[in-house]
Amino acid sequence: RYEDFVRGKSGVILQKGSYNPIHQSHVDIFEKTAETYPEYAKAFLLSLDNRDKESIRPIEMFERILSLTNKGFTAIVCLRPMLLDTIRFHFRRWKNIPLILPIGNDTLIRFVDDEVKSLSTKFNLAHNFEGLLKLHFRGLADFNFKFEVFDRYTKLDKTNLERCKPYLDKICNFRKDYADIEELSSTKFRELKIKPEIHIKDYTKATNQLKSLTDNPSQSNYTINIKGK
Repeated sequence: RYEDFVRGKSGVILQKGSYNPIHQSHVDIFEKTAETYPEYAKAFLLSLDNRDKESIRPIEMFERILSLTNKGFTAIVCLRPMLLDTIRFHFRRWKNIPLILPIGNDTLIRFVDDEVKSLSTKFNLAHNFEGLLKLHFRGLADFNFKFEVFDRYTKLDKTNLERCKPYLDKICNFRKDYADIEELSSTKFRELKIKPEIHIKDYTKATNQLKSLTDNPSQSNYTINIKGK
């Protein structure tokens, strides 16, 4: 239960995602955040319902939970697809326990897009929309949370992110110690039928194989082993 996970903790780290499958980039972001907040309880958070994906079937969720717990991680399942829903749920009962949410910049882009869209719907006649954006994102800082934002390669439209970036300083820590130059993603692993093993920090050999498979799709029915030396 989430109550048991949170009870008595000085802070909580929740890394939300679908993890289909989990891969080394997920783990690197998770571990770098844990190093920054060593006293905080930490877990991967999976939602049965997702923002732009189909709901996860129970058997699939069970498999994803096992993929995390078998590697020694804590997994928590929720029904809230939106990050802001998760934040509100946490602080409804645990106002004094800080919440840290490690995310890639791709997730931040989608989060900002959702918030801008919501504000546009509510205040579509407001002439000072920039002021509303500022008040909204500054207001979110009333919740004792922070996004740890990691630089992941993305081709998503950054228009709203750039528009809101001056207002995100109180809720975002833009990390300088990580860049996903290998462009690893669960989608790419699924498309290439790759089952990543996650046991080491150095996965250069695996990513080289991934690039090779990208260039040679006919070889994609393949399992990459990245257990290392």
